[in-house]
Amino acid sequence: MLVNILVPASNFPDFYLTISTEAEEFRYDCEKVEDVPTQVGCIGKEMFPGALLHFTLVSVEDQRVLAEGQFAIIGLLLSTQVAGALELTPAPTITLPSYPNPSYPKP
Repeated sequence: MLVNILVPASNFPDFYLTISTEAEEFRYDCEKVEDVPTQVGCIGKEMFPGALLHFTLVSVEDQRVLAEGQFAIIGLLLSTQVAGALELTPAPTITLPSYPNPSYPKP
């Protein structure tokens, strides 16, 4: 699984990510994205939507906790290889209907 993280500045310390479930903890190695200095990509074990997961960013240099929180995965972006190219297939989303009368409110 790839986890994309936005950091506050390009000089943010190097870190790794741990994701904990009720039973296990998994380490995700992280690398800065070359073209976007405030984005970091972390790769590790796949997780599935629905469960509440505990995320912790840990400094590589001194092992201190940089950030942590609990999140539930509510959506996924699936990628597949197609004839040497990468094709992204977004997870289904809910589309709300527009208001039936676009000129509302009437003058």
